[in-house]
Amino acid sequence: MVTYNFHRLSPYDFEELVRDLLQAEWNIRLETFTTGPDSGIDLRCFSAGQGTTIIQCKHMQGSSCADLIRKLRQSEVGKVKKLSPHRYLLVTSLGLTPANKEEIVAIFSPYLRSSQDVVGRDDLNNLLRRHPTVEASNFKLWLTSTAVIQRVLHNAEHCQTEFEVDRVIEKLPVFVQSDAYPRAQKILAETQTVVISGVPGIGKTTLADMLLYSHMEQGYEPVVVQSGITEAKRLFDKSRSQIFYFDDFLGATFFQGRSELIDRNQDASLIAFIDAIRRSKRSRFVLTTREHVLRNALAQSERLAHSDILGHRCVLELEDYSYSQKARILYNHLYFSDLPAGYKEAILADDFYLTIVKHTNFVPRIIEWLSGYIRIRQVPPDQYKEHVAALLDSPERIWSHAFEHQISNAARSLLLALGCSRYGIDLEDLEPVWLSLHQHRARRYNFSTAPSDFRRALDETEGSFIQLRDMRVNFANPSIHDFIDNVLRSSAEHIEDVLISAVRFTQVKHLFDLAKARPSPTLTAYIASEPSTLLAAIERVLYGPHLRWTKRPGQGMSGTFFDTYPEHRLQSLVSWAEYRRSTALLRIVNLLASYLLTNWSSNLSPDIGPAITILEAIDAAPWVSANGGAELRIGILDAIIGHLYLARYYEWNDVLEYHEASEPWSPDQEVALDGAIKRYKEDGIDEEAGDCSTSELEELRDGLAALQKERGLSLETQISRLQSRLDLREEDDFDSPSFMPHSFPTEKRPKTPAPANDEEIRGLFRTLMD
Repeated sequence: MVTYNFHRLSPYDFEELVRDLLQAEWNIRLETFTTGPDSGIDLRCFSAGQGTTIIQCKHMQGSSCADLIRKLRQSEVGKVKKLSPHRYLLVTSLGLTPANKEEIVAIFSPYLRSSQDVVGRDDLNNLLRRHPTVEASNFKLWLTSTAVIQRVLHNAEHCQTEFEVDRVIEKLPVFVQSDAYPRAQKILAETQTVVISGVPGIGKTTLADMLLYSHMEQGYEPVVVQSGITEAKRLFDKSRSQIFYFDDFLGATFFQGRSELIDRNQDASLIAFIDAIRRSKRSRFVLTTREHVLRNALAQSERLAHSDILGHRCVLELEDYSYSQKARILYNHLYFSDLPAGYKEAILADDFYLTIVKHTNFVPRIIEWLSGYIRIRQVPPDQYKEHVAALLDSPERIWSHAFEHQISNAARSLLLALGCSRYGIDLEDLEPVWLSLHQHRARRYNFSTAPSDFRRALDETEGSFIQLRDMRVNFANPSIHDFIDNVLRSSAEHIEDVLISAVRFTQVKHLFDLAKARPSPTLTAYIASEPSTLLAAIERVLYGPHLRWTKRPGQGMSGTFFDTYPEHRLQSLVSWAEYRRSTALLRIVNLLASYLLTNWSSNLSPDIGPAITILEAIDAAPWVSANGGAELRIGILDAIIGHLYLARYYEWNDVLEYHEASEPWSPDQEVALDGAIKRYKEDGIDEEAGDCSTSELEELRDGLAALQKERGLSLETQISRLQSRLDLREEDDFDSPSFMPHSFPTEKRPKTPAPANDEEIRGLFRTLMD
């Protein structure tokens, strides 16, 4: 039996709950009763034939019954006498004794007829048990109950999840359910996958957090995907109730050409994993991305474009928040914030909150920022209103003011170092990048350093600029990455600092990608001039490692990518040389190509997918081809064909797709290709299947079927053999498992009157200082 204390509800949330419960108990519609600022603005009334009944709600979080009675005597009795209702009810979230009720009846006699018209916390819990549909439809009440929170925390502890339950619990009081929540939940229930997209700051991650939280309450095990679909596949177990979470799955800032997501066949793996989720009876998958990044990805990836991923999409838009909901977002953030009273009074003065709610740049992220005292504590209360107005007019100032005036040089070095990492970076991989940059900046700008600078920079920026999860660092949200990119794009000094101190190829690549995706006069001119610092940086990081191996207890060796693939580096250099028609860059192309070909000839196999992108880059680069690139293409293609005996099905798809689209291959290359195909059909497929899990066998079977259909290979025998293996592994049917999470409400709460105009929004905000 669930018992609520209502502490995580705002006064308005509490009033809505009371309204819904009394409507259900009395089977009548209650109307909102609004009056002037001093006449009992938290009252609700309805016409009952013989007169008017007024219900007053007192949600005095953190107060005692003595505080309530004192407030009633001092400020409420006169209001009730002036209104002179036929009947008066007082509803409070505080626990009341019989003596407390009798004292309150005496205060409001004759309008309070009996102690039954004084409704306390225990009475509200009794009403909730009488009307479970009200409980189910009141999403926020349900998720903030002590019982639900304890179940989620227990589930998280049992799963040892990377999902930050404590962070989401802190968000619950300020959460306002928009029209997008039931829409996303419906898609998830029907298709088992939902892709939440939208503009930056609109609330995508918060919506995903709430979906995961509600599923955890039902017994689902959350799996937070950090490094890609390979990780998700490794953790997938269709015998367990799991919900996978892949935040910003297409990258935080931009999706540039054939990015690493596609080059590593992550698009094909993503589609296959969504299919595996669909086939499972116990699995769910939640993904988030920016809408423009998703559209760019669909344009770049034929596989994604032809998949049904758009059928899983839930686009979160500002229109999903009504005027009332936007007002409540602001109200909740202020009510539950740690802002001193002076800041709240500045928002209330001259109805400034109406200006905020109506502003065209209103998004939840800005509201979250301006309501956190740690982020605005250097702004005096008497300047807070002007500060908020400036942030709304120019949202980028949220970060620029703090970046320029509120953090140390060590923290600025940290953000600039992190800015060149598209998907976040492990702490141990970030530190050497930061150290090189920070030491260079200290010499150039003459500031002192200390051994504790790195830890201090992390402490200084965590919770505002960055998030640190399981020893992995990322920006707290994508708009901060955008801001750091803009800092780099507009400053030759910052560009030069990054290049002079660069220890990873990805740092140089990020600048080139920025110059192409988001040109700026400063960055474009710097790249075009090909200064010695740029060329020296490229050569310095050209041959560095890209993979770090770590021994994990009980899991063997685990690899972590911290820099760009060698094949990706050559592909990038070919594109840069063509773009600039640069002989200097072409010289570096030949250096790296010679290095790779030498390694491949020593039985170090090329990564076939990324190697194919080198060929595609050369094919698309006529100037490079005319200056030695054609010969380089032949050498790389021969090396790929010579290592096809190691290829997996998805790499065969890349090779055959390229074979169909490229210029004709030489007779020798055609013969070698035919021999490799024959060898793969006879032995390679069985070898590939040898160490596959059941879900991986299913993916291999489906991949071979696609090869047969799309590339014309005859693979009936091999597919049949795989199906026989799967039949032998057939597990129990999960249509009737021993445990299935019970369902939870998916419909929106009943449509009842809510603040919809300025006067009623004023009524809401009058309770802010209670």
